[in-house]
Amino acid sequence: MRIFFIRPVIHGKSPFSPDKNHLHHRFLRLGFTHFQTTLIILIVNSILIVTTFWFRNYDIHIQLGILLGLGIMLYSIYFIYDWLATLKRA
Repeated sequence: MRIFFIRPVIHGKSPFSPDKNHLHHRFLRLGFTHFQTTLIILIVNSILIVTTFWFRNYDIHIQLGILLGLGIMLYSIYFIYDWLATLKRA
């Protein structure tokens, strides 16, 4: 969803055009290895899958809210790490 927003709105490109703005490219730019990047994405997705099973009996709207909130929080860790790394370099 992030790519489908960033490409057309910020860069003025088609959401289907290739670029290096995917999450895994951004982790690699921060200095993580391919293995570390894959592991981070695997762990985050596993947490989201387990959360889905825990809340499977809740109302679908509550499930969506929980997953969106948790997903945003988990994937925002990258941006916080990037911001801290930028501060450290300055």
